[in-house]
Amino acid sequence: MQKKILIALDDSTHSRYALKYGLAAAKVVDDLHFVLVWAHPEISPIMMEEARTDVKVRREVERLSRKQQDAAKALLQEGQDTLMRGGVAEANIQTTALAYGRGIAQDLIGYAERQRLDAIVAGRRGISGLQAFFMGSVSNNLVQQSMEIPVWVVGGKVTPANLLVAVDGRENALRALDHVAFMLGPPKDIRLTLVHMRPRLRDYCEIDYEAASQEAEAKIVETDPLGCVDAFFPKVQEKLREFGFDPDRATFKPLDTLTTVAGGIVKEAQSGDYDTVILGRRGADSQGFTGRVSHHVLNALAEKAVWIVP
Repeated sequence: MQKKILIALDDSTHSRYALKYGLAAAKVVDDLHFVLVWAHPEISPIMMEEARTDVKVRREVERLSRKQQDAAKALLQEGQDTLMRGGVAEANIQTTALAYGRGIAQDLIGYAERQRLDAIVAGRRGISGLQAFFMGSVSNNLVQQSMEIPVWVVGGKVTPANLLVAVDGRENALRALDHVAFMLGPPKDIRLTLVHMRPRLRDYCEIDYEAASQEAEAKIVETDPLGCVDAFFPKVQEKLREFGFDPDRATFKPLDTLTTVAGGIVKEAQSGDYDTVILGRRGADSQGFTGRVSHHVLNALAEKAVWIVP
């Protein structure tokens, strides 16, 4: 089955990391197609209106338009050449220059939704090489605002080979696993580890509570150390089989810890030398906020790829 990912390009090193990660993904994802997008600001409607009657303004608009076209052509051609040198067929590559008006992230998401793409891939520092934030505003906004399309945030020189999927018995974990199984199944030369963190009470199976004693928290963890994953895991096995995975090839790793869920995932990702971490997003999705676990993991694993699945 064909899979299509959008890779947001600019002239930054982080954008090239995203492109190379996508190229490496083509080695383990069957029939992977690429949509390379260069996003640029649209010319001001006011300026366009003035260009109708003012020759100087019209010439400036034409100059800006040529500059954008030249930049788009060079950057998109470079991206296409990189993919083709890596073995991707030209027919599997689409390039487009996208003029954004509402904002880069919002317009990229809108484009990906209209094209029914399977993921958006972006470098950790965002689209602009001028951005200096730890997790650039564009990649951050993509994660926060994408309500349907998974976002792969790539940091550093990593390839999808050793993957960690966080499962906790919630529906968002099953959606994350569904995305992984769809993109990678049937599996090739990859390592897939499903990790379950033993939760504290406030993280436990979406229990709604105002306050609880340490004794109550300890009692729940003691009586059911896997939380609700025991009931959830048959769904995991079913999902893997649906996409051609042998469940025996996926390692299930419950971690006996009382740390925070996010802290445990980060620790395991670092000690296990995983290159890619996948988790479902929680939090006030309707308002576009990233869940606290995914937010912490994204910021802590700066040199890895993190897939956030809405």
